[in-house]
Amino acid sequence: MRHVGLDFGTTNSAVSLLDDSGLRLAHYGDEDLYRSVLYFDAEQVDGEVPAAPLSGPDAIREYFEADDSGRFIQSTKTWLGSRLFTFTTIARRPWYLEDLVASILRNLRRAAQTDLGPLGLRPVVGRPVNFTATPDEEANALGEERLVKALEMAGWGEPNFVFEPVAAAYHYERRLSKDELVLIGDFGGGTSDFCALRVGPSFQDSEHEILGTAGVAVAGNAFDSRIVQALVAPHVGLGSSYRTEFGRVMEIPASMFKLRWHELSVLRTPDTLRALRDYHRTALQPERLQRYIDLLEEDLAYRLYRAVESVKIELSRASEAQFTFMDVSQRVLRSDLESWIAPEVGRIESCLDGFLASTGLGADEVDRVFLTGGSSFIPAVRNLFVERFGADAIRAGEELTSVASGLALIARDRGA
Repeated sequence: MRHVGLDFGTTNSAVSLLDDSGLRLAHYGDEDLYRSVLYFDAEQVDGEVPAAPLSGPDAIREYFEADDSGRFIQSTKTWLGSRLFTFTTIARRPWYLEDLVASILRNLRRAAQTDLGPLGLRPVVGRPVNFTATPDEEANALGEERLVKALEMAGWGEPNFVFEPVAAAYHYERRLSKDELVLIGDFGGGTSDFCALRVGPSFQDSEHEILGTAGVAVAGNAFDSRIVQALVAPHVGLGSSYRTEFGRVMEIPASMFKLRWHELSVLRTPDTLRALRDYHRTALQPERLQRYIDLLEEDLAYRLYRAVESVKIELSRASEAQFTFMDVSQRVLRSDLESWIAPEVGRIESCLDGFLASTGLGADEVDRVFLTGGSSFIPAVRNLFVERFGADAIRAGEELTSVASGLALIARDRGA
């Protein structure tokens, strides 16, 4: 029997398969991660041809090779639990959030089947503990409902949902020769999630007792936003002023400056660009605002993402890095980054403390802490656990694929 796991992530997605030959991840060229992005080329955006977007590595390649700017969309998962975004207009028609997510999932399925063969219609699919920044049953129900619809539209069938940190625990369990009580910290692009459960040889091939779960919608994207606010926002007009027709000097509304990936993805609309050009005509520092208009018009959001990701990765292993984007070039210290992201790290810490309190677990009762997800590399995040549990208790590995692997293992145990 073939057991399938699907990890649809804010930044990356992955598909796993467990069958008689073992556990495998789908490969897309040389990669086992599929970027959760979409690209509509310029002709599609202008409505000259039917809009059938590219996704994953195909979208990124076309984005960088295109002569004319199209529409690049990322971090769609971030919107699943929010009613603030329902659709955006592309090629003169509304594209609902479910349409966008389904486009990624449809292309992902085709690419995975090219490598792994038929995937069937019973995937075990990961989901965050909470889709939004604060626990909200209505938002979680909405997020799951939208994801179910997108999966069905994309041909995946009806999913069997599992919390993502629980899947990571199943992945971690494969390496164990004795039982442990493990705390999982899963830090992705959109959410930070926790769970605690007993794992090991005594619990394999059976449903595990989950001692508790918790999550907060604060992770890599939020850290990226702080970097952009500190390094880029001052150069693109945030906080600058314009002169009204009556001669008054007023600040350009901060609401015009959406500098998070999922917001930039849907901000490039005629109405927004028209409003920005109106402000530009009487701006006191028009050259700054022009950079922001160029960023949107030339669809540079993914290039900005790459620049931010590069400096964040470098600061996870070195004390300083060089940030370069457009005409901004600046040396950044790790201490700078840690001061910028301190509010977000504080919210993660509060979630962790609340989780430990709700489960009644003391540091001495936890045998191991398994950290996974791209944001687990950030020293400020890792130190939250070192300080509580000690460096010897920390385990990590396969940070970007552990959830996908664990989902296939759960599919086997559940007969999916």
